[in-house]
Amino acid sequence: MSIIIKTVRTAISVLSVVSPHTAVSLTFKLFCTPAGRATVRAREKAMVERADTSHIDFNGDKVCVYSWGDLKCPVLMVHGWESRGSRFAAIIEQLLQQGYSPVTFDMPGHGDSGGKMTTILECNEICNMLQQKYGVFEAVIAHSFGVPCIFYAIKDALRTKKIVTIGGLAEFSYLIEEFGRLLGLNQRIQDGLKRKVEGLFPSVTDIWDTFSVTYQPERVKLPMLIIHDTDDDVVQVTQAKKIVASYGDQAYYHETSGYGHKRILHQSEVVQRIAEFMG
Repeated sequence: MSIIIKTVRTAISVLSVVSPHTAVSLTFKLFCTPAGRATVRAREKAMVERADTSHIDFNGDKVCVYSWGDLKCPVLMVHGWESRGSRFAAIIEQLLQQGYSPVTFDMPGHGDSGGKMTTILECNEICNMLQQKYGVFEAVIAHSFGVPCIFYAIKDALRTKKIVTIGGLAEFSYLIEEFGRLLGLNQRIQDGLKRKVEGLFPSVTDIWDTFSVTYQPERVKLPMLIIHDTDDDVVQVTQAKKIVASYGDQAYYHETSGYGHKRILHQSEVVQRIAEFMG
């Protein structure tokens, strides 16, 4: 555990006793705000430089969009929390070799996009804007937090033919549970945090069901490839298995080992399995 996390845990523990309201407010701010902006890594630089980079206006901010290829067979890629679109570089290269045109973006508050944070509803709006621009996607590929984002979008209006998930969570409440475990939140503070998060979505009934991948699986009748690593230290592999259980024969499961939550995105084993699924 890092010194920063230990310090935050201690501060919240003290506040939970002397000022529970302040403790809830602090944890809510930490939960909603990315800790930092991911930068382009050396292995991603060449791919980013090859991209056709554009911007879309969204809620007064610029969202950075990247695309490759002739756009005849677009594939949408949605990154995770505190990440960025360039993390898909290895997968993008493979898709280009297969004749697909990858499209990705940096969520608000991430990468080179403006803003300070993003929500699952905002991600849905952006995906719909990209669909209006690029048409029906041959597939949608998502990592981590991007997974519940794309399932919600597909249940709304996003059109695609296939789904690929990598290190994704099945239950939206898992975000709160793991955040609470990381910071050592007691039940009172965790319940207060849940109420604060619910307040972000006044128009949505029961966000913990509605935003879950496993919610109303009958609304997503598409073939899907579910990839997860047994050593994922951010999203437990049991989350992937819950997705597979919910979607049955539609879901093809590929389990890896030793890659963790982030390094999995550039592993040749994973890239090859996606290539086979895409055909």
